[in-house]
Order: sequence, then structure tokens, then C-alpha cells
Amino acid sequence: MRNPFRSETAAFHFLLLTVAAFAVVAVASRAGGTVAAIVAWAVVSAVAVALYARGRASREPETVGHVGPPDERRIVVVAPLNASPLHRIANDVDAEQAQAKMRAAAVVGSLGAPHVRVSSAVGEDPVTAVDDALHTFGGDEILVLPGDDSLVERLRERYTVPVTQLDGD
Repeated sequence: MRNPFRSETAAFHFLLLTVAAFAVVAVASRAGGTVAAIVAWAVVSAVAVALYARGRASREPETVGHVGPPDERRIVVVAPLNASPLHRIANDVDAEQAQAKMRAAAVVGSLGAPHVRVSSAVGEDPVTAVDDALHTFGGDEILVLPGDDSLVERLRERYTVPVTQLDGD
């Protein structure tokens, strides 16, 4: 499972804010009873949602440092699963993952060249798979196989490396 926080500092800030929110609700409950506690909870929740939304909107794309020798180029190939969101929730997606891995392996095999290393990223959540690949393998470019039209934009918003959508398998 991927950590939802960008850093340990962010996780610690979340913990402090959670404790403070509980303290506000407890003090309101003690001072004004149940109604005051509910109002305090609603206000604290609204503030938390506003802070969360503001933080997501202002997120800068992440810069991924080059890994490996300076003359080496690293490419991450992303193969999204060919399954609807409902299918992913209601069914086992092992067959779809196996197909995506085969599609990615075919592209990875065709891109081999001197001074080029290629890795694949396959998973139920392709953004998390890319994140893991970039932080373990590195990457100078991301190639996205067909299957999820919104994935290219989500990756471009998240990373500064070039993201290219391939037209066919």
C-alpha cells in the first residue's frame, strides 16, 4: 500500500491537526453540550475539506531526478488495465493485469537500445504504479499504452518528465 502522505512531516502535521480537531470538538461538547459539539465538528470538517482541496489544487508537478549514468536514458512504459472501474471493484482483475503486463513487456522488448533502459508499470492504479517505478527505477520519459484516456493528463499534472501516449499496441 502506498503512503497517502508526501512525507513523514506531512503525516505528522495531519496527526497534529487531527488531535487539535478532536480537542476543539471535546471542548465544545464540554462547554455547550451536544449541539455545540456537532456545530464544532461541522466547522472543523469544513475547514479540513477546504485545506485539503486547496492543497491538491496548488500541488506542483514532481521532478524526478535522473538515475544511472549521465548518458543513459530511462523510460517507464505504463500499461493501464483494460477494465471498467465497476469491474475493478466487483471482480478479480488478475487476467486484465496479466494482459497489461504482456502488452507492456512487448513494448519494453521493442525499445531496447544501447544506453536506454526500459521498465514497465502495471497495476490497478496506474498512477501509483508509475510513482513506484519512478522512485525505484527512475525515469526520463513515460510512455502510456492505450486504455485510459485520462491517464496521460493525470501523469502530466503529477510529473515534470515528458509523458507520451502511444497510438496502438
